[in-house]
This record gives sequence, C-alpha cells and structure tokens, in this order.
Amino acid sequence: MDMMLSLPYVAVSLRGAATLTVILFTRHRLANILQKLNSLLARSLIVSGPNTQRYIRRWRLQISFVSVFFIAYLSATEYFNITGTIKQMNLTWTEGNMYDPLPPIFPVWLSMGFYETFLEVTFMLSIQVSILLIFSALVLTACTDRINDNLRLQTEITVSKKLDDLWKSTECLEDLLHQHAEVMDACKNVNAVFGLFFAVAYCLDFLALVSYVTNWLLNTALMLDNLWSAVYEVLITINVVVCGGMFLIPLFRMHDHALEIYEGLCNYADAAVPVLQSDQGNQLRRTLHLFMHKSRNQHIIIQGWHTVYATRHLFVATFTICVSFVVVAHEVLQKSR
Repeated sequence: MDMMLSLPYVAVSLRGAATLTVILFTRHRLANILQKLNSLLARSLIVSGPNTQRYIRRWRLQISFVSVFFIAYLSATEYFNITGTIKQMNLTWTEGNMYDPLPPIFPVWLSMGFYETFLEVTFMLSIQVSILLIFSALVLTACTDRINDNLRLQTEITVSKKLDDLWKSTECLEDLLHQHAEVMDACKNVNAVFGLFFAVAYCLDFLALVSYVTNWLLNTALMLDNLWSAVYEVLITINVVVCGGMFLIPLFRMHDHALEIYEGLCNYADAAVPVLQSDQGNQLRRTLHLFMHKSRNQHIIIQGWHTVYATRHLFVATFTICVSFVVVAHEVLQKSR
C-alpha cells in the first residue's frame, strides 16, 4: 500500500511524455483529419452558406474555450502544488535544498523550472490532444445524429408514399448510405491518428484514478497536511477523475448514437414492408439491406490499437474496478490495523 503514495504522481508525470511521443508519429496526419472533419460537419448540416461557416466557427471557439480553461485550471493547480511544496519543506525560491539529504544540485527556482517544463507543460499539451480527440468524437456524433434524424423522417413519410414516389425514397436512402460511409471513413482516420494515443492515455489515466482514490482512503491526514496541500490534492483529484472517467463520456456517446442507426433502419424496414414486397421496391430493398449490413458490421467507434474500445461498458467497468479496488484496499487496511 505504501507504493500508492507515489504511484498516481508517476502515472500523471508519464502521461505527458508517453502520449506526446505517441502522437509525434502521427502528427503529419493531424491537420488533414481535422480538415476532413470540418468538411464532413459542413456537409451534414441542413443550413448552408454563411450559416454553415458560422456554425463551424462556433465549434472552433468551443475548442479554444475548453483548451484555455484547462490550461488555466492546470496552471492554478500547479500554483498550489509549488507553493505547498515550498512551504512544507521550509524553502524559499533562492535558498534551501530540495534534494536533502543529498547535496544541493540546483537552486529551488531552477529545480521547479525543470519540473514545470518537462512534466507539467507536457501534461498540459497531452490534455490539449485529448480535447482534439473529444471534439472529433463530437463532430462524428453530430453527423450520426443527422443520419438518425433523416431516418426517422423517412420512416414517417414512407408509409404514406405511393409506389410512384419510390425513387425518392431510394434516392434518400442511398444518400444516407453515402453519409454513413463518409462517417465511417472519418472514424477510421481518427483512429489511425489517435488510436494508440487513446490507449496509452486511458491506461495511465486509469492507473492514476485507481491509485489516487486509494490514496484518499489510506492517507487522508497526510494529503491534507496543510491548506496549500489540501487545495492542490482536491484540484488534482478532480483533474484525475475528469481524465480517467469523464473523458470517456463523449467517446462512448458517439458509439451509442451510431448504434441507433441500425435500430432506425429496422424501424424503417418494418414501416415499409408493403413497399419492399412490391416488384417496384427491388432497388429500395437492395439499398436497405446493404445499409443494414454495413451499419451492423462496421462499427463507428473510437478504439485504441484494437485493445481499448470506447464503449459504455468500458466507462462502467472503469468505475466498477475503481470502487472494487478501493473496497479491497480498505479491507486490507482494516485487517492490518
């Protein structure tokens, strides 16, 4: 259990360097995939012209706002961390030895500068990449919602259509099939760029989440040693919970909304049974079967290197394992006392 004291800090420190190293190898494709997502979002909207550009600019402003917010939040967290460390060790910015009992190697201000540059700055940059992944998932969610809305609309009006209007239904369904193929292609590109990043980030965030929650259980008095440390521990815990669990919500929601496409096609098929059984409905029937086959077997999902899949099950399993581990740690602690 003593290992739990330092394990969360190791995981958080490794997150920045490890994830940025991974994304370094796919950086040349990052700008291309973001441009494709912008085009896909614009084509999936009902509005056109200046309204489309205004909508896309709003998405970009939202990304910028969230990025600036997290930078400010993490900067405030580090302020409390540095201030609490200096006070706890009875140091000043120019006097003292952070390496006691070893001889002083660097002055305090230089040691803190190294720490912020190589650990915290890289962590902040890795969070920015995570935000890009989240907004990529939100764009794909918006596109799948557009397909689902059109499917519901087509289901409502197909029953009342005459056989002479079948070509309109077929044309609409083929257009939705094309949109689905574009979303699938965009999702594959997102996984190619962010897949390994997502797997590494999730594993380190999960490790930090489990060990940090256990720390609160085992070492509450030590973590709340002084006011500065208490504020820092609360802020970093919120950050760990957000990265370790809440980070998954937009990703698994994208998968949930994509699963609704197959359900919508089944409802469409039930509503259009008389039309599909007619001789004139052959083309519509072939298009519908192809669409159902693709939506059932080709999943729109964020996956990390074919090992970690962003689904609702992963989200539930993350917190279930976390709670279970805390309960086991609590029992072990009680028996040791």
